[in-house]
Amino acid sequence: ICCYCMREISCKNSKIEHLKSQSGNRNLQLTFSNLYIACDGNEGESGKYQHCDSYKGEKELTYINFNTNI
Repeated sequence: ICCYCMREISCKNSKIEHLKSQSGNRNLQLTFSNLYIACDGNEGESGKYQHCDSYKGEKELTYINFNTNI
């Protein structure tokens, strides 16, 4: 399940999301608590069609509430 949109995903349409960006936090690249799974977010399409991690790019996430009731 995508950590953003909660869509069901498979290995073919998913990628690893880093809570803290890889470029600014090299020491956290492989830290388990920094890794999440996200859908492909229409990666490769123009920006207006991208979503989830593909849309976020290298921007830092400032807040994700993983404790909400779904």
